[in-house]
Amino acid sequence: MSGREHVTLTSPPANGALGAAPDLAYAGLYDQAAVHARGRIYARGQEEHDAGLAPAGDSDLDAGLVPPVELVAGPGPAAIGDLAAHASDVTAALAADGLDLSLLDPAAPAAVAAPILPAGGRIYVVGTSGAGPTPVFGARPPAPGACRVTVIVLGDCLVTGGPLGDRPAALTGSLIVAGTLTVNAPLEVTGSLSAGRVVVRAPLAVTFAPWTDQGAPPGVLTVRTTGRRRQ
Repeated sequence: MSGREHVTLTSPPANGALGAAPDLAYAGLYDQAAVHARGRIYARGQEEHDAGLAPAGDSDLDAGLVPPVELVAGPGPAAIGDLAAHASDVTAALAADGLDLSLLDPAAPAAVAAPILPAGGRIYVVGTSGAGPTPVFGARPPAPGACRVTVIVLGDCLVTGGPLGDRPAALTGSLIVAGTLTVNAPLEVTGSLSAGRVVVRAPLAVTFAPWTDQGAPPGVLTVRTTGRRRQ
């Protein structure tokens, strides 16, 4: 990971007290929110541990604390295939300029069998692995204005700001990008974000949300376990 100096973790400290923010995603493994990598973490062009620039809690290969692969691996083909099998029609939200998140159906689908699609959310799949990046823009209202969504981009994804470049992108749920996610306009994700590579050129904010099964974005349990289906 390069550019650690641009990453800020803003989870609230436990009980409102001053000190390190707790790790809300993997509390069983880590006491405080930090960056974990199976390679190395670089800050200001140097490996952060060698340079003495590592914030407390950061762990990577250089620090000798390599996190489990499931923490840094995105969902595999089997998990994406499971999700795509339950996808809703995305045609109405597609235009020449790309995918407009604000046009995705706000209504929750009828309940189907768990665990792949908990009630109350939709799955959308766009893009192909061999085509150019899929442009994405527009803000989807949070619940109760719209149900939570899982948006899967099979190739690369480009956050553009829309035709005029002035429409920040936002969604509540999960954004999964199989290729490179390039953030050229502001992006806010409340839930989870997974990408093979991330290039950040505009503000990017990810707010972790520990939902219950029924409130989670569709398929989130499958994605979080990298393809192993929850029984």
